[in-house]
Amino acid sequence: MGRQTVHFALGMSGLSGVLLLIGLCLPLHSKSFFLVGVIKIFSMRIWAGMGRMDHTTSDLCTMTALAGTDLKACEELLSSNDLHDINQRMCTTAMRGVFKNGCVGTGNAYVIGWVILILAIVNILIQGVATWLLYHYMYHNPKKQYREVALTLVCVGTSLVAIALAAYYPLVVVQLDNMQAPPLVNFVIDSSVGAAGVYGGYWVMWMAVIVQVVQIVLYKFSKISDERRLVELKMQEQFEAELAISAMGEDGDWRGDYGGHGGGFQHPPGPYDMQQPAMPCDVPPSWGPALATPGYGEPQGYGAQPGYGQQQQQGYPAYNAY
Repeated sequence: MGRQTVHFALGMSGLSGVLLLIGLCLPLHSKSFFLVGVIKIFSMRIWAGMGRMDHTTSDLCTMTALAGTDLKACEELLSSNDLHDINQRMCTTAMRGVFKNGCVGTGNAYVIGWVILILAIVNILIQGVATWLLYHYMYHNPKKQYREVALTLVCVGTSLVAIALAAYYPLVVVQLDNMQAPPLVNFVIDSSVGAAGVYGGYWVMWMAVIVQVVQIVLYKFSKISDERRLVELKMQEQFEAELAISAMGEDGDWRGDYGGHGGGFQHPPGPYDMQQPAMPCDVPPSWGPALATPGYGEPQGYGAQPGYGQQQQQGYPAYNAY
């Protein structure tokens, strides 16, 4: 079940990338302008980072073409593929008085559109990295870290694109939908005020976000059986290592404070562990036959000092004298 879930999540990752690319190729917003409220003059279409005054759907250009008149304005004045240029035109003093909210709407569309474009590309790259991590997780090294890092990357990419799309609606869509001319100018040049100007690209990108949300949910349940076995193996190795350390403390070098490594266990000292009594300070050097010091329990030589464990001959009475 885990591997099937991972395979399905990888398929959803590819689907979301395709939807993001399709959304970037389609317009995000469209706004139409009319002459006397009836004849369409042109349509302003806005992509992510690009804008165009489309005259191909213009009723005025169509009628002039049918009449055999070559209207240069249809190609020169109403054709622009630069959203920044459209924003510059809308922000002039004359256009500010003619179209309300046009300057603010096109300016926001230029900035946020580029943000959406960049984040969508970054999200696609993040999806590629997450896909590689999951592939490595399934077929090479089923570590938990690979699955968790892939989940984190997808969450970050999805959140960034979702925030940009959510900001696009009030800052761009609402502003451009309410772009209109004053009452006197509105009789000549009218715009579709209040009409839904959101185009297909905006909704396709939201579909990509929804697909990625489903992908995140699948990642939460994508643990495979190999990961469980790897965790159990590591726990078993850790348990065996702890047993080895414990056995070393009890049956190994148990001397403790006497120089061993038995974890503080102190064995009762034996006869060879007893410290020897210190030699007295007045013991003469050991060189020379007359100055040799007898050993423990050995008979004293002529002129030698009495050995330890024997009775002193002078100055101190023997113990059995008492």
